Amino acid sequence: MNVGDKSAVSLNSRMCGAWVTLLPDLFAQSAMGAGVLCIATRALGTAISGRVKKDSNLISDALNLVCGGLQALRAVLDEPEKVCEVEVLAASMCLNITEVSTTCAKTYRH
Repeated sequence: MNVGDKSAVSLNSRMCGAWVTLLPDLFAQSAMGAGVLCIATRALGTAISGRVKKDSNLISDALNLVCGGLQALRAVLDEPEKVCEVEVLAASMCLNITEVSTTCAKTYRH
């Protein structure tokens, strides 16, 4: 997958970073279950698939998941006593990377 500067992106790249490889373990231990971390990782995976397959429908799906993820994140942050900071950070990173990568994808479609 390529990003705005046309450099290749893999799960170990500077854009995603090695921390992405920890997501399965973090997800397995998730206190929020199917909440914000699930949505955020799904958004990231969908965006990566959309970029690799050059599928604008998947890119659109990823952006919709980002919107849902941001709403879930806001709901989680409204209850600070229930927040797992590591999960919130990981979800925020996934949503941010998804947004950046899908925005870059839009510029290459034209």
